[in-house]
Amino acid sequence: MSNSIALAAGGTGGHIYPALALAEEIQSQTDPPAVVFFAANRPLDRQIMSGAARQFRENFRCVYLAGSAFGGQSGLRKLGSMMFFGVAFMSAWWNLRKCRCLVAFGGYASVAASAAAKVRGIPIYIHEQNAVPGRANRLLASLSQKIFLTFGAARGRFGKHGGKSIVTGCPVRKKILVDRQPASRSRMRLLVVGGSQGAKFFLDFFLGRPEFFAWLLE
Repeated sequence: MSNSIALAAGGTGGHIYPALALAEEIQSQTDPPAVVFFAANRPLDRQIMSGAARQFRENFRCVYLAGSAFGGQSGLRKLGSMMFFGVAFMSAWWNLRKCRCLVAFGGYASVAASAAAKVRGIPIYIHEQNAVPGRANRLLASLSQKIFLTFGAARGRFGKHGGKSIVTGCPVRKKILVDRQPASRSRMRLLVVGGSQGAKFFLDFFLGRPEFFAWLLE
């Protein structure tokens, strides 16, 4: 995969799907470069990425990086996390050998892949999907060439590195943008948008309040 572009994201769909939207855009170009995607070695990541591999086929490769949470762990568990990180770093370092740049979207896989890219001298870019940046992207801000933001409000959260940020919005997969037939007037459809830590709040609120839907129908 000579002259490939590397993407890194993992842990939640909120990180992975915007990265896949960028992969989709790259693949839509004339004579596109290959994409190497670094994800976490977790069931959610594997489930999502198996579908992506079928979609992109031979011009796309996913590398699963071993890892576990570091913060809030006991001494022995932290030691284990550091060992996992070493394995992930070496895997990322090897698989970055023909990549021209890395775009990191957050999550554990982004940290290991970015550390390896830094050692290799590969340019690093990060994309922050949220108004409040996650720990991974805050950590990687100092390593990045540019920081792409969904919300301008996130700029101040990067401190002295906020000056290299650009508001681009959040990449969206094409199938979400496809025109659809309007829903029948006999049935109301409500789209609820919220992910990661916000998902449970939305589920509890809407599923537990039938009176809210009655109010909407009125």
